[in-house]
Amino acid sequence: MNEVVFLGIFDKIANWIMGGITKALTWLFTNVISPVWSIVWDNFLHYIVDFIREILALLLYKLYALLLSVVYAVEEMVYSFSGVKSVTIDKESGNILTLLMNRPMVNDAFWYITMLALVLCFVFTIVAVMRSTFDLNFDSRKSVGRVLSQFFRSAVAFLVMPVLCYGLIELPP
Repeated sequence: MNEVVFLGIFDKIANWIMGGITKALTWLFTNVISPVWSIVWDNFLHYIVDFIREILALLLYKLYALLLSVVYAVEEMVYSFSGVKSVTIDKESGNILTLLMNRPMVNDAFWYITMLALVLCFVFTIVAVMRSTFDLNFDSRKSVGRVLSQFFRSAVAFLVMPVLCYGLIELPP
């Protein structure tokens, strides 16, 4: 068997050479490369962090601006619909509710619905009077006077509501 035997002198020479290389590399890294690397790395890292920070700041600014524009749009809608802010429809300026109620189509629809409610109230009153008249159970039937008083109460309510609506719309602010 062949065994390789190192004499102590080779070990000392190898340690001396490796020690010299290690000292040279240590000196090179601690005195030359490390300061240069730290300057380059710190500046590079500083630029990366600043770049990421600017991107996040721009993103948050855009998001905040979008949120505030939505809030502003909602505020303008509330002001317009509540009558605080004047609106212009077909070259007429004023309160949105007044302008809409002064439109012929909306005004006609409003009064048609009121008249339909009165007609239905009248028809149902006739049906109730006929039912009350022809009811053979005298204990639980409603009198014609009571049915007619309910009709007049409903008719007055149906007529008072549009008048109040128009009156309150036309009140000065």
